[in-house]
Amino acid sequence: MLGIPEPPFLDDRMAPQVDRQFLQKFVRGELPKPSAEIAARLVLLFASWHGAHQELLASERKGRKG
Repeated sequence: MLGIPEPPFLDDRMAPQVDRQFLQKFVRGELPKPSAEIAARLVLLFASWHGAHQELLASERKGRKG
C-alpha cells in the first residue's frame, strides 16, 4: 500500500493464541478502546492473528450480504 512494503510479521511462537471471540468483537466494533488497540496491534504484528482477522472480516461481509 502506498508503495511502502509492509514490515514482516513477528515470529508467531511469541504470539498469544488467537482468540476468535475477541477478534469478532474487534471486527464488530464492540471492544472498548484499550482492548481494540491491543487487538489491532496483534493483527499487525502476527500472521496468525492477521489471518484470523481477514477470515472474520470476510465472514462478516458475507453475513451482511446473505
